[in-house]
Amino acid sequence: MRRAWVLPVPVLRGLAALVMGASLWSGSRALWRDLPRAFTDAGRSVFPPAVASQLESIRAKVPPGATLLLLSASSTDGAWWARLFQRALYPRNVVIVRYEPLPQDELVRLHRDWRFGWGLLLAPEASSRILSDREDLGTLPGLPDRVWLGAFPP
Repeated sequence: MRRAWVLPVPVLRGLAALVMGASLWSGSRALWRDLPRAFTDAGRSVFPPAVASQLESIRAKVPPGATLLLLSASSTDGAWWARLFQRALYPRNVVIVRYEPLPQDELVRLHRDWRFGWGLLLAPEASSRILSDREDLGTLPGLPDRVWLGAFPP
């Protein structure tokens, strides 16, 4: 039987140290080069000013701990905005994101499981029948969609 050729352990350790050193050197150079861009070119917030004011309005009306159902009329660009609103309101409020059309049986099941009292609609028009006393909070940047906030009828 033939023995497999193996490098001696000190040589393998030396090669491993060389690889680690090269990784640290190139990583630290990249970090140093990108550090100014990360902290000077980045904006102060991921939320555009219009969305920040919409979020303030939502926080003023919806009590902490309340659950919201967020319906988006669009599953393309609206999905990004829906998840942004969900993340902005977390952990203060739980936000369940769904897309229109939402079948009535799924709406009943969601309400039974989550007991949400508020609804947020991202759509060009307040087309959803589930929100009562809707308030128009304005448009989303770059989309025809508007943000509608309303109470969910019991």
